[in-house]
Amino acid sequence: MKEKNNYNELRGLEKNISYTFKNKKLLEIATHHRSYSNEFDVENNERLEFLGDSILEFVMTDHLYKKLADAKEGD
Repeated sequence: MKEKNNYNELRGLEKNISYTFKNKKLLEIATHHRSYSNEFDVENNERLEFLGDSILEFVMTDHLYKKLADAKEGD
């Protein structure tokens, strides 16, 4: 099955959030759920999701480590 062209929808998203993405390909991939990618044979967002989760974990760990510098393990 051929993928539908969603560039108009992506431009609408950018307009709605008042932000223009530099890398349109990453934006497009970010909108592809695995079920969609299976149907249309396109790259899905799972790698980007994994990266985002990893960055969030790092930032939160750094914040807690600094904020709770005197805490003992398990507190």
